[in-house]
Amino acid sequence: MLAMGGMIGVMSYLPTYLQMVYGYSATASGLLPGTHHHRMLVSSILSDVLVPRTDRCKIYSVLGLWCCRRLSRSPV
Repeated sequence: MLAMGGMIGVMSYLPTYLQMVYGYSATASGLLPGTHHHRMLVSSILSDVLVPRTDRCKIYSVLGLWCCRRLSRSPV
């Protein structure tokens, strides 16, 4: 529960951080975390489907980290 609260705190502060540090406009800084949220949603749905089918969870953690790192083009 503490981790969830921390994640919500970071996600709610992220647009302000993008405005102050990177100089994005208010609209752009509000839309940039949306791509991250969509990636988290899709990856959690895929892992919820694939892990019970294959009984392997470590490989999906490694692949998820690799994909997020490889596909990330924004400073988020």
